[in-house]
Amino acid sequence: MKKVYLILLSMITIFIGCQSEINFQDPPEIIYGVDICDQCHMIISEASYASAYYTKDRNVRKFDDIGDMVLYHQINKELVEVFWIQSFDNEKWINANKAFFLDGFFITPMAHGIIAFSNEEKANSKASEFNLKVKSFEEILSIDIEKRQEELNTKNHKQH
Repeated sequence: MKKVYLILLSMITIFIGCQSEINFQDPPEIIYGVDICDQCHMIISEASYASAYYTKDRNVRKFDDIGDMVLYHQINKELVEVFWIQSFDNEKWINANKAFFLDGFFITPMAHGIIAFSNEEKANSKASEFNLKVKSFEEILSIDIEKRQEELNTKNHKQH
């Protein structure tokens, strides 16, 4: 019996040692045209709108639209270690808390209309073009995405 416990303990140790370590300081890898959005289950194909997060229990969630990430987080209420956003202007990954967001009528993969910038000056320039206010990630997380989508769908039905 003692041998069985030792074998099991050895197997568990080997299994844990073989798991890849997640470095929360590094953005996740998205394979465009292959990876699937965790919210809408569509293929993630445009880096300018992609986002992701790592959960505290080391899962990676990937999204084709910032709004999908916010919606998924609001629905699932997972404990998140870090949110990552790709900058609209240069497609570089940035920590979402360091990003500058615009919430408007931008054409995004799932029509949420949210884009992000790593550079405040570029965000302000784009905001002034469309008479928008630059928002923090905290403000973006507080948007009731589900309610907004319902209102948009109702408005679109009335127009047709």
